[in-house]
Amino acid sequence: MEKIIKQTRTSADKTRASVLKAAEKLFAKKGFAGASISEIAKQAKINQSLIYHHFDSKDGLWKAVRQAISERYNEIYSLTPCSVKLGLKALLRRAVNDKFNFLKDNPTVLRIVSWQRLVCKQPEPLCKKSAYRAKLSEAFTLLQQKGEMRSKVDVDMVMFMVGSMVHEAFYLSDMDQDCYLAFVVESLYQSFKK
Repeated sequence: MEKIIKQTRTSADKTRASVLKAAEKLFAKKGFAGASISEIAKQAKINQSLIYHHFDSKDGLWKAVRQAISERYNEIYSLTPCSVKLGLKALLRRAVNDKFNFLKDNPTVLRIVSWQRLVCKQPEPLCKKSAYRAKLSEAFTLLQQKGEMRSKVDVDMVMFMVGSMVHEAFYLSDMDQDCYLAFVVESLYQSFKK
């Protein structure tokens, strides 16, 4: 009996993973509004009813895709509080490089963010509640407390600016991305240092 339960769980996990992969791909290609549950089911090679079984609704699936992206972000990057010892500029460099590398390795994420910007007046960041983002935010707050970073700077605004400026690196045609990212770090550092 235990073996049957384990096989059923493994099958359900595979189905769920297949649906999430197909949904992320189609949300990136067509946006939330343009991707249909039937297309996602076809891409995942499953019956459409299984999507509703696992995710309840298209909105539930959208939230699960966002959560999966956030979990990937957390898995790849584990910023430790000791990074504060490196100082503001090094922390900004780490944040910019981590964000850039994540987006470069996960091109669907950039497309999903772009779709979100088109349809939402104030889109919520995909990884807003990630453990990585929380640790990074905590590190910036500690730098403010140490007096290395201006205290009146809203840490959420710092996170927003890092994300927005890094996103732009993917739309450059003639400029060297490394040169641009170095410019981003220096610009942010000059803006936020005490």
